[in-house]
Amino acid sequence: MPTQGTTRRLRMLESGDAMRVAFTSVMESLAVGEVTTYAEVAERAGYPRRHRAVGQFLSVNADALPWWRVVYASGHLPPCNPGLQEQRLADEGVTLLRQRVVDSPQGRFRRHIVVSDGTIGAERRP
Repeated sequence: MPTQGTTRRLRMLESGDAMRVAFTSVMESLAVGEVTTYAEVAERAGYPRRHRAVGQFLSVNADALPWWRVVYASGHLPPCNPGLQEQRLADEGVTLLRQRVVDSPQGRFRRHIVVSDGTIGAERRP
């Protein structure tokens, strides 16, 4: 018969597995050129305020997922492998300046312009 501590650990493992599945689903849904943040991945997965868990998750699952599409909220690249991340993002049409995303084809860092009527629209691309 499991003890109270064992039962609690099993529940934690089950919820952790659900969180990892949710993080994987969000990461797999990111399109080419879409740049997002750790917090947005956590939010979209249904685990708000678990942005650090996203970082930990990506640190051990990076080989199978597009880890390079996740950056800090400021747009800066994390220090783990910024050269490779910068190259992969640039290959997807993302514009960076001093290892910071300044424009991306999709996602949070997509540039917007204010149109003459005061509304916000997507910047036209050639």
